Amino acid sequence: FIEDIVTAGSAGYCVTSGLVDAYTKCLAAPVFSAAGKVEATICLVVPIDTSEEKTGHLIALLRERAARLSISG
Repeated sequence: FIEDIVTAGSAGYCVTSGLVDAYTKCLAAPVFSAAGKVEATICLVVPIDTSEEKTGHLIALLRERAARLSISG
């Protein structure tokens, strides 16, 4: 999980599997304050067998929406 968080810092999103149960994965993107601090995240919990294509599309949407919610300095 900690490695996932470190990756999220550079990638702008995080995918974790099996934290809630063995059948789901969580896709998350950070929401930033004006100072650039992560203040929140938005996430989706989807079936673990969601296709790579669909997962990529959902991550792109999450990142876009998180950027809209973030406060730019």
